[in-house]
Amino acid sequence: MADGILPVYRFFDGEVAVPREVWAVVDTGALTLVDIHTRHERARWPRADLRSVPAASKEDAVVLTLGNTSAARLITDGDLLFQLGGPPPFTGGTRQEKLKAFGWVGAFGVAALAIYFGLPLLARFALIPILPASFERGLGTSVEGQMVTLLKAMGGGSGRRCADLETSPELSAMARPLGEVAQLDPPLTLTVYDLYVPNAFAMPGNRVAVTRGLLDRLRTTDQLAGVVAHEVSHLRTRDPMTRLIASFGWQAIFGLIFGQGVGGGVAQHVLLSADSRAVETRADAGGVELLAALGWRQTGLADALERIDRRAKETGERTALSYLMSHPPTADRKTALAQAGEGKSAPPADYTILQKLCS
Repeated sequence: MADGILPVYRFFDGEVAVPREVWAVVDTGALTLVDIHTRHERARWPRADLRSVPAASKEDAVVLTLGNTSAARLITDGDLLFQLGGPPPFTGGTRQEKLKAFGWVGAFGVAALAIYFGLPLLARFALIPILPASFERGLGTSVEGQMVTLLKAMGGGSGRRCADLETSPELSAMARPLGEVAQLDPPLTLTVYDLYVPNAFAMPGNRVAVTRGLLDRLRTTDQLAGVVAHEVSHLRTRDPMTRLIASFGWQAIFGLIFGQGVGGGVAQHVLLSADSRAVETRADAGGVELLAALGWRQTGLADALERIDRRAKETGERTALSYLMSHPPTADRKTALAQAGEGKSAPPADYTILQKLCS
């Protein structure tokens, strides 16, 4: 179960007195509450409308609500407030409580601004270059295990390792050259997992994971090579580590240094939040560059995004962990990628060999 990965919170919908057990998913615009038993969305609260409810005593749990009039309540904790960047403004309560809330919000706001603008630069240019490779490899291994457990719980599949670069010559022939031309150190590690959610993700330690769900939706090796080239481009510019430190702040830094990690929230964050448009655009261009260096067709990612996008529209597929959420395929991106150059097809010529890796 995902209980060990994502914290479980109690949610009162304001209509019945029985609490619901939910996961709380934070993204840039909203706090989404997902029922842990049905996997259905219970509520989606815009972050701008979140409010804190005054607690009866200092020992009481933190309570969040929507706006100033909603009867719904979410019983939460400091970890979720950390992801939100601090407690929301209070609704109701005494003047003293409101003044106290204003002070907390102001303090967290200043801290959030410092982290947002300072840590990405610090991470990329100062901290990451001096981190031992062993730290990054260990973190990547841990995050990968968390991701597999989370995806299995949310979308289905056995979660078994279907293939990697050591066990599949065909997979190696497609992926290893991309890692080599990117000059990754340590070398690229790529694993295919029996998971139904369509996704591919890059992790610290030069690790990439691809799901069976993604392989099922693609139709050519060039499409898969385009996806993998995009992820390898993220690795070449150390985006996974930069994003982790920028998102979790000094907690992540000290966790890395002292070997304590940053908990299961890492997997949730990597899967459920997208990189900025600038970072994705850079990874797109970097992936095209890697494919061009190998003389391979460079339009594969555009084709892959088109297939996934069309499938989602045709079937009404709405999964919070889809490839479309963590890698937003905007029209501008697809148009730019479609202008990439041609070349020879990536190996193997028969894509069904890769598509059947989890059969």
